[in-house]
Amino acid sequence: MRKPRDPRFKIKAYYIENDREFVFYCREKKIRNITDEMGASFQLANGESMIETNSRLDFKQNQKVRIGNETLTIDNFDSVVDDKDNNSLRGNPSYITTILIK
Repeated sequence: MRKPRDPRFKIKAYYIENDREFVFYCREKKIRNITDEMGASFQLANGESMIETNSRLDFKQNQKVRIGNETLTIDNFDSVVDDKDNNSLRGNPSYITTILIK
């Protein structure tokens, strides 16, 4: 199914599953500072990155994502309903997927 590309997602990336590549568009998501109960911040700059996409691809853990010349592994992902899409009210929701890659 073809859908118009959302201008919010400008980075072209490839999802690699079983030697097949699928194109999707994403954007880098800012990582918020996480603190413990005493207020000390945790270090998150250990090679992890978060990206967001509205692609309808079925992402799976331990598969690969290629952005530019770098190939990274999907560590975790989470989907939430896109509240800006009016089709969500009609029973055909679209999702914003947040992917943690290493």
